[in-house]
Amino acid sequence: MQIEASRKLGFSANQTMRTAQKLYEGIEINGEPTGLITYMRTDSVLMSKDAIEEIRGFVSEKLGNEYIPTEPRIYKSKAKNAQEAHECIRPTNIRLSPEELKKYLNSDEYKLYEIIWQRAVSSQMASAIIDQVSVDITNEQDIIVFRSNGSSIKFPGMLAVYQETKEEDKKEDEYDKSSLLPPLDQGDPLNLIKAETHQHFTLPPPRYTEASLVKKLEELGIGRPSTYASIIKVLQDRDYVLLDKKRFNPHDRGRVVSVFLENYFNKYVEYDFTAGLENQLDEISNGKLYWKEVIQKFWETFKQLCDETIGKSNREIIDVLDNALGPHFFPPNGEDKDRECPNCKNGRIGLKVGKFGGFVGCSNYPECKYTVQFNQITDAKNGTLTNPKEIGIYPETGEMITIRKGPYGLYMQVGEGTDEKKPKRVSIPKNFEPDEIGLNTAIQLLALPRKLGFHPENNLTVSAGIGMYGPYILHNKKYKSLEKTDNILDIDLERAIELIAKPTIRGNATLKNFGEHPQEKKEITAHDGKYGTYVKCGRINASLLGDQTVGTLSLEDAIKLINDRKVKLGQKVSKKKKDKVKTVNSSKK
Repeated sequence: MQIEASRKLGFSANQTMRTAQKLYEGIEINGEPTGLITYMRTDSVLMSKDAIEEIRGFVSEKLGNEYIPTEPRIYKSKAKNAQEAHECIRPTNIRLSPEELKKYLNSDEYKLYEIIWQRAVSSQMASAIIDQVSVDITNEQDIIVFRSNGSSIKFPGMLAVYQETKEEDKKEDEYDKSSLLPPLDQGDPLNLIKAETHQHFTLPPPRYTEASLVKKLEELGIGRPSTYASIIKVLQDRDYVLLDKKRFNPHDRGRVVSVFLENYFNKYVEYDFTAGLENQLDEISNGKLYWKEVIQKFWETFKQLCDETIGKSNREIIDVLDNALGPHFFPPNGEDKDRECPNCKNGRIGLKVGKFGGFVGCSNYPECKYTVQFNQITDAKNGTLTNPKEIGIYPETGEMITIRKGPYGLYMQVGEGTDEKKPKRVSIPKNFEPDEIGLNTAIQLLALPRKLGFHPENNLTVSAGIGMYGPYILHNKKYKSLEKTDNILDIDLERAIELIAKPTIRGNATLKNFGEHPQEKKEITAHDGKYGTYVKCGRINASLLGDQTVGTLSLEDAIKLINDRKVKLGQKVSKKKKDKVKTVNSSKK
């Protein structure tokens, strides 16, 4: 589920498990809470006999008997340490199709339920019959011959419901993949529409995506479906990796930790050790091993190794790390200046340790205060920058302009600064390529903000600069962000006035006011948010369901969304107060 949701929907493992939890907890259908899927923290592929029969009956009814195999399909797990105490992840009621539930689910819930439902149904369907086809295409003289290998579907079978995503990491070149071909007969004439040439290069194996990493962990027997999401989250939270374009790139901090463990705790980072420990935990839960014996055996060797490592000097450990990581942090440049300090020019830069962790610094410290934190020595494009990139001398101070990477992205800095005075800095806009920035461009960016002129309506100054949120226009104490196509160095007064005149649309702008909630006594409004349109009443936000739109939503619909959301959050729904009737006794005493 996590792998397919990542490939098809682009969901992270954490997002998939959160959404699956909501489907497992269920929704209210016809006044009754209904769980939509079975327990989702399992890697079991077993399905109950009742569920199998229900699916076979459903397929036969909807598609015909030819779409069900003669015998039910029984699957076995390929995972080394599969836990099959639970059923596989499947819908609790196969007749609750995704389309029927769409109006009750938000976008993420609907998409994930659709995958679970389709995979469950297709798992009990007949196999597709696909003919492998090889077509030779020649010119009239039979001199030129092109061959196309592909396939054609003879009987769709399970493909009528679901087609699993192909392993994205096997081949990167689309021209090497077989494809479906249309029906062809020998001798059919073909018209040449266009001829293209393509050059092929051998590429290194691609980096892991969330889907391929989860699959690899599963193959190695490391972790469980319930822990894959937390494993990936820890890697990102601790800054060991960077997720860029859906692929994991190792960060410098992650490299250092990895090299340290490989050199001093090698046994505990081997795949077999982790998988073996998982098996021992399974045997403990099955009563085959006594937990104290397992812990005691582990602790004795682990503590001994910890004591040995603690006994080593910091200098010894740093030297080991420096030698191992040198080719990454300081790749050879062919000039025998791989480790030359860019600041003092005669010091040697290397790995060092301070009270806030590791960093790269100069051997002439404290005379030279050149330092770069881990994860700030990363090149803007491929993650292998040796030092801050030097651009040239800043004419006002005579100091070097460098490009660096900080926690909020790339920036330029003049000199190194001192404890008393911070160096001059400016962020690099996203539409600037760092390796194309020359000295002239750098000086112009460092000179920002710049005055563009005066606004014709009020004669107030209009200026352009770069701030915390990127390039901006400033007028009458109000900021306006530049659009992606605008260049902060080229923008003129005319374009700035045009941007100022455009209305600012904020993410929380009110799209519609439905009126007051009768019980809450607060207005219900509609807004556009990160995950789609929602209604808001006080602190309660509720997403629109299925095909609901702001235009068709009534006050009653909005009240129901708010009330349902409060129930889901475990809050009480205020009931409409009844008018109190005062009874007067008319009898006279």
